[in-house]
Amino acid sequence: SLFSALDCVLRQEHVFTLKRGLLFFYNHSDVFSGTRRVELFSERLFRNHFIRLFCHWDAKVRLIFHLILLYKVLRTPRNQLPCMKSDDIFSKLKDVAISDG
Repeated sequence: SLFSALDCVLRQEHVFTLKRGLLFFYNHSDVFSGTRRVELFSERLFRNHFIRLFCHWDAKVRLIFHLILLYKVLRTPRNQLPCMKSDDIFSKLKDVAISDG
C-alpha cells in the first residue's frame, strides 16, 4: 500500500531519498481525510518516525518535517496562523530541491 511505501522511504538513511519522501508527504497529505488521515499522521509518521525526523542531523530534513508539523497536521489556513510568509517557505523548499541536485 501507499502507506507502507511511505514508511519504507521514511526509514531510509540516505538524505536525498528522505527529503523527497517528506516533500511527497508535504505535497499530498491534504488528499487524505478521516481515518486514513489519522493513520497517515498518527500511526505512520508520528509513531514510527517522529523523534528521528524532528531531531534529524540534516537541517533541511528537519525543516521539511517541521513544516509538515506546522502546516499539514493542523488544517487551519496558514493566513490564520502566526508564521513565515509563503514566499519564505517556498524559497526554503526550493533551496532543498536545488541542493538535491
